[in-house]
Amino acid sequence: MNTEDQSWKQQFLAGIAAIDCKEAPHGLYGLREFYRKDGKLPPLSELLCHRDSPVSLLNRFGWTAGYCHVGSRPSYRESFSFDLPNNETVDMRIVTFASTKVRSYGGAYHLDKAHGKTPPEKPKMDSIVPKVSRHTSDKLRPSSWSWTQACLFIAHVARASEFEQLLGKAAETTFLTRYKLQLDEFRWEDRFGRDFSTGFFLWSPLD
Repeated sequence: MNTEDQSWKQQFLAGIAAIDCKEAPHGLYGLREFYRKDGKLPPLSELLCHRDSPVSLLNRFGWTAGYCHVGSRPSYRESFSFDLPNNETVDMRIVTFASTKVRSYGGAYHLDKAHGKTPPEKPKMDSIVPKVSRHTSDKLRPSSWSWTQACLFIAHVARASEFEQLLGKAAETTFLTRYKLQLDEFRWEDRFGRDFSTGFFLWSPLD
């Protein structure tokens, strides 16, 4: 399908999936580690939206970058914005979760099943996502300009069944109807054979 026939949401998710495919052998899971600079891990939001990033989605689709923020709140500590050609600004929150640990062994990446990693706190998506439905506006923009909030959840899990546990009520029809949201998603088994699954989940107001 031509990108002109796709919504920005479809383009965005397909673009992230393409990054996971092209960035071999580390994929999206090891993206920040691969682009580590001076010992520092770059924020995922910076890699996805900064003009100087080699994997910038904004460069790929010709969207205009807005702000990029990394805060201290663990549940959604990254956010960024971008402008679409149709006079629409998208304000995106990023939530990430991984119940897995992948290590580099001799130039290859493998799942470490005995990593002893403390299980991370699971994000409460049914508490985070409703904020997307709240209307915001930018007084510096003309009245013809629209403003859309969205929430992107990226999860890497050892078992695909974990997705449902992580999504909770936020993926249920009654929840989406109540907050007038739509959920677009991609799920797949790791394409590099590392024995885990990846999922992208994007909540946004109904079109």
